[in-house]
Amino acid sequence: MSLLPGRVDWSPSDMGIWLRRLAEPLPVLHATAVPHAGTLPSFYGYAQNSYDPPSWSLRPEVWSRAVEIFHARHPEESVVCIHRDYHPGNVLWRAGRVSGLVDWPSASIGSPSVDVAHCRANLLGRFDLEVAERFTAIWEELTGNRFNPWADIMIIIGMLDGLRDDPQLNRASVEEALARAVASLGVGQA
Repeated sequence: MSLLPGRVDWSPSDMGIWLRRLAEPLPVLHATAVPHAGTLPSFYGYAQNSYDPPSWSLRPEVWSRAVEIFHARHPEESVVCIHRDYHPGNVLWRAGRVSGLVDWPSASIGSPSVDVAHCRANLLGRFDLEVAERFTAIWEELTGNRFNPWADIMIIIGMLDGLRDDPQLNRASVEEALARAVASLGVGQA
């Protein structure tokens, strides 16, 4: 982070402008030519030590169904270059604009929705579902793409070990986002 100008900003003065500017680098990143096979790995869900629902869950059946989806075959989608760890903590700002993206070790090839979902998960944890939905709507407006809720499941379940005991986590928003993703895929009851 010290090689690029700017700093991380988790406290925007204008949430709407901040969310728009946070979404703007994604279409540019996703338009980058996919490198030759083997240069970057394909997206996969991070393995967890336990797939049991968190003890704080009010809807363990949602988590159980999401885990089934997590382990199922990925949907057929176009693949692009993805950051894979895209969130406000890896975005640098200078003078109210994005000045750089950092932390690239997880870069891979996958659905553009994965980057949106990773950012959503961080927004859910720090803010709430409404902020995550606003970010998603801006990304959809900028790209003309539809967000695939499968990506929310892949990211949230792929963070499950870390979500269990996070005292800062907005648990209700995370669980609601997961429930909506499961329901929108038309699988199981949420």
